[in-house]
Amino acid sequence: GLGDVYKRQPLEPEDYGEPHPAFAGEFILEWSKEYKLARRFLYGTKKRKPDFQKAFNALFQEAEKGNVLAMDDLGKMFAYGMGQEIDPTVAYEWYSLALKGFLELYPENQTPYLAYRIGKHYHYGLGTEIDYTQAAKFFKIAADHGNQFAQYSLAGLYRHGKGVEKNLQSAYYY
Repeated sequence: GLGDVYKRQPLEPEDYGEPHPAFAGEFILEWSKEYKLARRFLYGTKKRKPDFQKAFNALFQEAEKGNVLAMDDLGKMFAYGMGQEIDPTVAYEWYSLALKGFLELYPENQTPYLAYRIGKHYHYGLGTEIDYTQAAKFFKIAADHGNQFAQYSLAGLYRHGKGVEKNLQSAYYY
């Protein structure tokens, strides 16, 4: 069955006909040791070039555990062709699963960082329709708690009147 495909070793991209991980349990938001290592594989370090195959394997294993951050990164890998064929459909499904997890975790974990990540999904249509009103709502929560990326993003929305009434003073403020 599908579960057997996900458990097969070594993990190869062609083993995954389905983008959704067969994770048991609930979504988690964790910068675990394994997730941090996966990010080093994905983006490289000063001493090492990125290794997309190792990144994919490590991120997939984290996604199986329910880690929404890993799911989001898998979406990025398929969206931008980072060691994968560019596949907008698979990218959308990973992003959609990550957003579902972010939204599920948000009531218990209302951090500026998580609000920013949710806003980004709505702003760029990552796993959902573009919704500037929702993007502005979550960016504002994060921006008002000091998240500089959300401040920058919210300023752009105010500058262009997307999801909020155009207001150059607010744009300048953020």
